[in-house]
Amino acid sequence: MKRKYISLFIVLLLAASFTDLAMAQQERLYDRKIPANIWSRLIQSGHAIGSDKAPVNVVVFSDFQCPHCAAFDTILNKYRKKHPDQLRVIIHNFPLPQHRWARKAAIYAIGVAKFGDYGKFVRLLYENQDKFSQQPWDSLAKLAGVTNMNALHGYIKKRSVTEEIQKDMGLGMMTGLRQTPTIIINRMFFSGEISYQTLTKAVNLALEVNHNH
Repeated sequence: MKRKYISLFIVLLLAASFTDLAMAQQERLYDRKIPANIWSRLIQSGHAIGSDKAPVNVVVFSDFQCPHCAAFDTILNKYRKKHPDQLRVIIHNFPLPQHRWARKAAIYAIGVAKFGDYGKFVRLLYENQDKFSQQPWDSLAKLAGVTNMNALHGYIKKRSVTEEIQKDMGLGMMTGLRQTPTIIINRMFFSGEISYQTLTKAVNLALEVNHNH
């Protein structure tokens, strides 16, 4: 009888150890969780790509001249093609001072969001980072569906466009942003580019949490 209780104790101890290990691995998946009030502000502003009904929100603080941002955008698009209804991607601008053309790209992106296909323009920006010094903004905007260039040019001169960028950067600082891209998936904070595998794990965890609630 004593041996039976010892065996049961060992089984329970192993189960607890595996649970602790799983929790530790989950903790290591992301850096930390951001406060709910900041998360609410992040998903209610910025520019969204994807359905408002998507179960998982992915906030990305981007610099359109950042090669790591471009690499993550490729990963994100690969995931969205495979799972078209899962993600709502919300982009906030964080142009870094060392990137000469990042702010201009962000200004045009805000304008294209009003007059064309924002998601397509974002992809075009990342695909054409090597052409930024040639001022490709108008040609890329046309490829993204903008037909009234005069309206676009007038809009991006407004103070509100610059203020939007400053607001985005302020939100980024509030999250503790240290680099671009900074990625936040349903409050899970990732500093820097993440792999397709990590993105998949994070989305699955977010879906599981949503299901349990």
